[in-house]
Amino acid sequence: MTIYDKSNAANFTYIWEISNCPNLLIPGKITSPTFVVESLDNSRWHLSLFSICEEQFTFSIHRDTDAGPECILIDYELSFVSLEGTYSHEEKCTFNFKKDGFCVIEPFHILDIFGTRRQLFVVNECVTVSFRMWKVGSLECEQKLCYAVTRLAIEKRSFFWRIRNFSTFERGQELTYPINSTVNGDVLLVMILSMTNDDSETLRIKFPAAKYDKRIVFSFRICMLNRKGKTSYNRTSEVNFNSHDFFVDFLWKDRILRDSTFWLPDDVLTFRCEFEIGTGISSSRIVGYRYNPQ
Repeated sequence: MTIYDKSNAANFTYIWEISNCPNLLIPGKITSPTFVVESLDNSRWHLSLFSICEEQFTFSIHRDTDAGPECILIDYELSFVSLEGTYSHEEKCTFNFKKDGFCVIEPFHILDIFGTRRQLFVVNECVTVSFRMWKVGSLECEQKLCYAVTRLAIEKRSFFWRIRNFSTFERGQELTYPINSTVNGDVLLVMILSMTNDDSETLRIKFPAAKYDKRIVFSFRICMLNRKGKTSYNRTSEVNFNSHDFFVDFLWKDRILRDSTFWLPDDVLTFRCEFEIGTGISSSRIVGYRYNPQ
């Protein structure tokens, strides 16, 4: 089936392309551009996409304030769509939307869209959402389409963090590395290196929780390099929220010191850090409306 399949043509189809989206790095929620549906009494609508947890996300469908009737009963279908016209979900639902009303759909699994079926639905770091609407009881046959684009604000950072005089680093000490935005210089994220307060003295990096207005979501790959500059130990994680303290453990200190010629050239321990940090929306707009071919 394609987006323009006449056998299941909707009164209105909203195509929302979300670019710069290699993973679901959305802090809080993002909102689509508002669109107007003439065949539904010139009512105004928008979609919101938000994370539920580190494994799931969902959409909410909103009817805005408009000059239309108090309630509009519609059938709708919301799914991701591939370039070939394959839909992630094909279940039509019904909801009676009041002015300023909304509904929340069943959640999606991040691993499904951005993992198992990634090659199908994530193309050039872009996902496409299809939202189709049918007015219940209407004989309206005119089919209109609106196309909108939103670009996520994601900063990609790569750097080396060198811990000099590592052999003198002790339990109770902390070293801090702030990760600043290349756009405005704000501190996006903070890394704090310490050791666990037990006999193992495991190296640990803490990402402290941020204030509510500084929430972000991030993915990372942090590698411990050997004396040849090659990765010998690494930790990765795809979707992490800074709404709570987050800890990443590495090797214990004694093991590193026992193999100091391997890990510590000139008593320096080196991490190579790669981050993708999502802060919200970079740009968002309606591209245009058009009538589908009959």
